[in-house]
Amino acid sequence: MKPIKETVKQLGQYLVKYEDDSVSQSSKIVTGLAWPTAEKHGYFCVLADKLGEPVNPGVEHRPVEIIAEEEHTLLPALFDGLAAQVKKCCCTVVYAQYNPAVIYKPGTDGTNKAFVVALNDYKTKRPGLALFSLQPALITDWLVGILSVQKWQQEKALSVPNETIMYSQLKSMTNEDRKQTEQDRFPAMMALICAMTPFIQPAKICGGLRRVVRGNYVW
Repeated sequence: MKPIKETVKQLGQYLVKYEDDSVSQSSKIVTGLAWPTAEKHGYFCVLADKLGEPVNPGVEHRPVEIIAEEEHTLLPALFDGLAAQVKKCCCTVVYAQYNPAVIYKPGTDGTNKAFVVALNDYKTKRPGLALFSLQPALITDWLVGILSVQKWQQEKALSVPNETIMYSQLKSMTNEDRKQTEQDRFPAMMALICAMTPFIQPAKICGGLRRVVRGNYVW
């Protein structure tokens, strides 16, 4: 994966400039974040669409690619890396699983709550950091997320460089891994699923696994 020098926003588009002096254009750049666990590192990836690339028939979005990623065991290092990439890639929106049922339920103290509070404290102490964290609204089911990633790969609508952590994790996953629900074991995949949210049109996830009934999304 090519190191990024800087990203410039012009007229609603992003010019991503790389250290080798090459340039790519995007209309949307976002970040997906997976929290660290006792067994796995925290991880984030930066996802950008590719302007100028042809859209394959039947595909609902432009081709997207991973342009940056990092993994860290400790939250301070994870947040520092995230902040650096936010500035370098102009990706001010970060999608992460917040588990609202845990965070906002009185009398509970779920692990995700501690992470969210820590990230908010980190942002508060850095007034110049433009970073907005959101809960993924469309893909909230692990299996649907896995199927969506597979669908994007089959459509050649997702580019994952071979030398990335993401590529290694995708290659190492077995069919049984894809069926189970212990997503904490696969932080890179979880972050990718989170980052896919803004590129997906509602009710068109996984080729029709999701449908709309009276304005509500159901499986």
